[in-house]
Parts: sequence; structure tokens; C-alpha cells
Amino acid sequence: MPFRGESPYAAASPVYVHAERCEGHTAERDAVPEMLRDRILSVRAYDGSHMLTGTEVVRGIGLESALNRLLGDAPGAYVHVHFAGPGCFACRIDRAA
Repeated sequence: MPFRGESPYAAASPVYVHAERCEGHTAERDAVPEMLRDRILSVRAYDGSHMLTGTEVVRGIGLESALNRLLGDAPGAYVHVHFAGPGCFACRIDRAA
């Protein structure tokens, strides 16, 4: 469950993890990870109360622009990124403090 609070948009779905521990994408902390750049993504923005505030479907190369449009300067705002074809949850992106 990718939500960290109550939300009418919460839904159970499978979660896939690496068989072995990995470092994740911390080396690219301020950049879109390569695994997202070549995909079609569904980007869903939420406010601090976990209510949907906007959506976009973009190519991964346009994710940074979509984040700027969807997150703005709203406190507590974050997005969930899904792979648009299968709908699988990819990651959560929080607005920097």
C-alpha cells in the first residue's frame, strides 16, 4: 500500500522487490532514475490529506516538467508514479522541504 494515511484512492496491489538488497536510486537523488525515463508513466498528485489534486500521463523524459506542474508549492504534496500500461506502482515522489 503506497499511501501513508487514509485515502479514498487507496487500493491493494502487488509489490515487487529485489531478491537481494540493493542501494536503490539514492545516487540520482535529484534526477529521474533511468528506469523511469524510457517508460510511459501515469503521475497522480495528492495533497497532505491524501486527496487527488491532479494527474498526467507522460513519457518518462517529461516527468520533471510534470512534477513542477503537479506539485507546485503545495505543502505536503506528493505524487505516485505508475507504469501507465500495466498500472503497476513505481514510486512515490515527495515535494522537497
